[in-house]
Amino acid sequence: MSGVSFLEELCDAARSQGAETLALTDTNGLYGAVRFVEAARQRGLKPILGAELSHGSHRAVCLVKDTEGYANLCRLISARHCDRSFNLVQAVEQHRQGLILLSDDLPALATWKESSPENLYVELTPGPLMQEAVLFSRAAGLPPVATNKVHFATPEGYPLHRLLRAIDLNTTLSRLPEDACAAPTHWLAPFSILQRYYAHVPEALANTLRVAEACRSDWDFKETIFPAFRAFSDAKAFAVLKK
Repeated sequence: MSGVSFLEELCDAARSQGAETLALTDTNGLYGAVRFVEAARQRGLKPILGAELSHGSHRAVCLVKDTEGYANLCRLISARHCDRSFNLVQAVEQHRQGLILLSDDLPALATWKESSPENLYVELTPGPLMQEAVLFSRAAGLPPVATNKVHFATPEGYPLHRLLRAIDLNTTLSRLPEDACAAPTHWLAPFSILQRYYAHVPEALANTLRVAEACRSDWDFKETIFPAFRAFSDAKAFAVLKK
């Protein structure tokens, strides 16, 4: 109830801008992963899988480097939905192997850096909080990376995004809190527009390529073997799956 663009539309937009790689980071899920891989491949894009984990006041974008990272991301998402005592900072700390973490959550970044600064980036998004993240990046010695928290493929998607947010919060557009929505600038903007925001931190844009190159993109879910429970009754299979 936030993103408004079809996967195909996002892939088409990225390709028209000359991009070679695109990451999909659904919120607290891998909902569109298989369809995304297919859509990206059809358009000559390298697909990166990931998710934006959000819980309470904490958030992080987790991008998958390898199969271990995919497994750990699945563990984190399951815990996020099923574990009542879930703590995002602690959970990511425990299951961050194989993942690249991008976040503008400064307290969380400080905690994760204590154990290891490897595969840890300070997320810089154009807006009022970006300068604080830049200063933290320099003080902590953590590399910055540029993102735009894309919720729509083009600027024209913003009104529909607001409508979805109002439906989700069961309120009217006139009463919709401003902080419940993405900014009008949170679209899949091309490099020529984004680079204006990062003139003082060009390394943030360069690091997007560094991150992309480190992530696996040769996913093929057609060869994935899922467990079969053919010997079980429906009730037994359901009980095993739930466990």
